[in-house]
Formats: sequence, structure tokens, C-alpha cells
Amino acid sequence: MQDTNELFDKYLDDHRMYHFEGTDGVRKLDDLCANLGYTRGQFIGANPIMNFLADNPGAMEAIVEFIRDHIDHLPEWQENLELQMYDEIDEEQALEA
Repeated sequence: MQDTNELFDKYLDDHRMYHFEGTDGVRKLDDLCANLGYTRGQFIGANPIMNFLADNPGAMEAIVEFIRDHIDHLPEWQENLELQMYDEIDEEQALEA
């Protein structure tokens, strides 16, 4: 029996999953999640990535930490978050009026 890391590396190589950038990378990640067993009907319909995330909160935490680590370098993320905060404040003020 193969070591699990060797098995995983072979899977990635056999499926030409060398990079995970852009739309093609998302499709590859979706295929990987499906091949891990996160297919239709388990958690969230037929969306393997969403099913994977629903079953693995550590993966979601890793995404949140990725955002935290990169937000300083992406002004559009900062602006979008600030807009969300202002929208919430405006809604609260409207309810109080």
C-alpha cells in the first residue's frame, strides 16, 4: 500500500493538477472534492466544494486566515468591507428613526 502523501501526489499528477489558479483551478478543486466523496446530496446539493467546506470547518478557517493575511494588499477588499459596515450602520440608523 502506498503512503497517503504518495497516493495524493500521484492523484494530482495523474489528473494534471499542477496549479490551482483561476477558473481552471476552481474546476480542479471541485473535481478533487468530488473524487474525495463530496458529491450530490450529502450537504449542499451538487456542489462538491461547498460540501467539502461544510464538512471541514478547518478549511473554512484557513480561507478566513488567508483573507486576513492578504487584505492589507487588496484595497478593493478593504473598500468592500467598509461599504458593508456603512450599509449596516445606515440600516440601524433607519430603524431607530
